[in-house]
Amino acid sequence: MPYVSFEVEFQNPDALRDLNAPIDVLRAVLAVIPPENLRGYNFNRYYSPSEGLHHPNMDLRVNLDNVEQSREPIKNALRALAQQGVIRCYGPEPRSWAEPQFVIDAHEASTRCAINFVEGLKKEAGLAQYMKEHPSEFMTHFVRLLLEFMGLRPYVAWTYLRIPPPEGLDDLARRCAMLVSNQFGAQKKKADFLERFLHTFFNCTVGAMEGKVMGALSGSLFWKSLTES
Repeated sequence: MPYVSFEVEFQNPDALRDLNAPIDVLRAVLAVIPPENLRGYNFNRYYSPSEGLHHPNMDLRVNLDNVEQSREPIKNALRALAQQGVIRCYGPEPRSWAEPQFVIDAHEASTRCAINFVEGLKKEAGLAQYMKEHPSEFMTHFVRLLLEFMGLRPYVAWTYLRIPPPEGLDDLARRCAMLVSNQFGAQKKKADFLERFLHTFFNCTVGAMEGKVMGALSGSLFWKSLTES
């Protein structure tokens, strides 16, 4: 069951901040793959003008029983999106994507969680507004709750959580945790899985917040370990 990756390019750098754009592209591709041929999927986004990537890129990855069966339907779906102006262009052929299983599991889990996260924000205007006004606090509260619902005990210092979480955020985090908890529990390399999962989740949603949230978590852990030593 090989994993292959289709490269997709967006026109506008704002696509990096658009929660819906990559998920819409993913869904358009998944719609043309017969369910019996699909074993897994995930995506990641990239943008690095200094390295020659002058437009936001998206790696759309699918695990297929039969790559040849779905190669042309996927390319046709991407061609249609390009003609509609949804994407700028796409790679002519898929590339092989091979990673350790815990990395694949983390990418798949983060994509499922990202889709649930985005759908939750669409349904709850209050959550979306809170995130727009307080993105750092929103994501710090979300990640803390997500980890707690996964059975972990993260410590986040008071200074990072002065603003209380919005109503309904715990339900959103709980639903996301349900999508990853079993897979997390089955991992032998739990720490490595968790690092990849959180990194790719931010990549799929609000990548600009990763440094602030992870800084809050690591900084909090330093002060906690210092007082307990």
